[in-house]
Formats: sequence, structure tokens, C-alpha cells
Amino acid sequence: GKQTVVLTVDEYESIRLVDKEGVSQAECGIYMNVSRATAQRIHRSARSKMATALVEGRSIIIDGGEYKINKK
Repeated sequence: GKQTVVLTVDEYESIRLVDKEGVSQAECGIYMNVSRATAQRIHRSARSKMATALVEGRSIIIDGGEYKINKK
């Protein structure tokens, strides 16, 4: 079968902040307490994985990564 695409929690949060909430990648870095360059790298990786899942019809799971989601 098709391999599942694994997004790290960091990558998931990057997609959520930038693509869903509309914050800039620089702001995303501030929210996630990482440098702008790191935020950009995480987001690029996340988008690539999302594109693979979409184009190839793969499942996505969120697992691993350093980031902790703080729900208010």
C-alpha cells in the first residue's frame, strides 16, 4: 500500500499558522520560538509533505517534533 506521510508537530503547526491562520513565516517563527530561517525550513518541509500526500493520495499523521501546542 501507499506509505503514510508523517508531519512533525512543528510542521503541522507551521501549516496551521501560515496557511490557515495567515501569519507570516517570520511571525510563525516568533510564535514557535525558532529563527525565521528555521521557520521557513519547517514550512517548506511541511508543504512538500502535504503536496506529496495530496498528489499521491496518501494518509497524513502528525507525530514527533519539538514543538508543544498550547491551546488556550
